[in-house]
Amino acid sequence: TASYIRNIAASAKETEAVTVWPTNEEPYVTMKVRKPEGMMVLEPSPKPWLVSGFPYVSFRIRWPKWTEKDPPRLDMVVDFGDEKAVIGLTPSASNDTKRITLPDPVQWKPNHWHEVTLDLRELLKDRIPEKVLKARHIRALRFVLSDNQDKTAVDLQSLSIYRDWKNTDSVELEAYDASGMAGTVACDSAGE
Repeated sequence: TASYIRNIAASAKETEAVTVWPTNEEPYVTMKVRKPEGMMVLEPSPKPWLVSGFPYVSFRIRWPKWTEKDPPRLDMVVDFGDEKAVIGLTPSASNDTKRITLPDPVQWKPNHWHEVTLDLRELLKDRIPEKVLKARHIRALRFVLSDNQDKTAVDLQSLSIYRDWKNTDSVELEAYDASGMAGTVACDSAGE
């Protein structure tokens, strides 16, 4: 996660993205803001990615000091270069018709990790014709925080961009086992 996220130069004075390395969980990036607005950006490396090839974006997000009373606004902006799509990650009182609402909104709780998985093809299909979307490259994902009067931080962890699984795909793991589970075999519900 941390290797892809950086401050945007234009807002570096207002926003700080800090990688936190806790001992009891995996690292995460915290977005600290000094004003009610701030932004973090993920720029794919080494080049933009094709929506049709890698339509899924997953991440864990936490708002340590979330409040339902007058909540801040958090959006994920999908930047195609010449066009942008705004996906609302928090509820909004405004009638912003350009903002895409999630079919299964995050049920925010303070200091709780929330898993979010987005199918960008599905979310953007009513805004961008399928033929056009199929050829679109995403240049950046922006996490934009606004109306954040208390200047609370937001934490982002395990951000992944991926494609559909195929029947022939496999996962290979090479890991050090200190859990005592060595020799455990994975199987399906039929025991195979």
